[in-house]
Amino acid sequence: VPVPVVWRMANRFLVVVCTMTSTTVCAITALTQGAFTPSAGNWARHPPSCQRRVYIDIGANWGTTLHLFENLAGLAGADPYAAPWEVYAFEASPLLQPHVADLCDWHSGRRETPPDVCLPNTGSLFHLVQWAPFYNCTPTEPHKLTTASYHRSAYECIVNKTLGALTALEPKFYDSYYVRECLQVAASPLQCGQMSSRFTLVPAAASDDDNARFHITSHPLQLLRGVMSGVADPSKKKWHRDVAARYQGKFKHPSHYVFNVSTVDVVGWILRHFHQDDLVILKMDIEGAEYPILKALKRRDAFRLLDVISLECHLDQRGYTEEQCRSGVARWQRLAALKGTALKVVFEEAHGGIDLRSSTPNSSDPVMFERVRQWIKACAERYPAP
Repeated sequence: VPVPVVWRMANRFLVVVCTMTSTTVCAITALTQGAFTPSAGNWARHPPSCQRRVYIDIGANWGTTLHLFENLAGLAGADPYAAPWEVYAFEASPLLQPHVADLCDWHSGRRETPPDVCLPNTGSLFHLVQWAPFYNCTPTEPHKLTTASYHRSAYECIVNKTLGALTALEPKFYDSYYVRECLQVAASPLQCGQMSSRFTLVPAAASDDDNARFHITSHPLQLLRGVMSGVADPSKKKWHRDVAARYQGKFKHPSHYVFNVSTVDVVGWILRHFHQDDLVILKMDIEGAEYPILKALKRRDAFRLLDVISLECHLDQRGYTEEQCRSGVARWQRLAALKGTALKVVFEEAHGGIDLRSSTPNSSDPVMFERVRQWIKACAERYPAP
């Protein structure tokens, strides 16, 4: 059965159609002009650069920010395509880690086809509702609804259409030895002249401590809207809890989605492996766990190693507010400037929390619309609703 997989690369949508025979044969069709090879990248047309380029994605989620360095490199005065990158994706959720691992393999050329969990690429509820037209989930009279009502209607409908794929998500657990191996990859920089970027999953929670354990709730209904939390009930809105209660009987017991995950001292790791001459971009979106890391970056004078930080500030469990986060980061940025470090800081609204390759397909393009609808239909057959 042909299974089309929609993937956006740079400004091109590709549809990868895989037919299962004795071997898996995948035909890749570009829907706009131009070719793109994920293993080689599109920097081959540029003169090579030997500066080490590092992108650290803390909170990789569904992998929708694995290429955010393409959005952010210009802030450091760099052409993102002038040389390959070392990408380190930190993800704490055992439900998401297998998918991110497969994505890293594909982007590194270690896998022939992109992974497909039959769920839309989303980084937030805002991104998710943009998929509503493809799932026939657009309310009939959207102009009569408040934004919150529109989001709830679209979200509930998409949950219903993707319930089979959501209930199929299962955790995978990696031991501490494997995590250390992943971290040690940074001890081997890409050699000058290499043409392929290297993507590495670090299946652990980023922290300022190597020896801590971190409890997270990672329910599929949360993950569909790009949310994960370290507290037992992360839903701040009543309708989120209402939807979860309505569908709870379709999923395993809530305790199945509460995980005790290992942590990594990401600041110590940065200090050990990277140099001030390297181009280093750090992105953090980890639901309030960013504060200890930010404080450790300042305390251990690690800001000097960073060129760009992309950050989403959250309200944490101790009451540290978004406004305090932003003002603190601005103060640390000024201190870095006094020490001669031109640190650039951007917040999520600058790029929408999603990279150039993961944005929603264009529903007004009839060819793309039909391709995505075919993919949704194939996924419904692959993962029937329970």
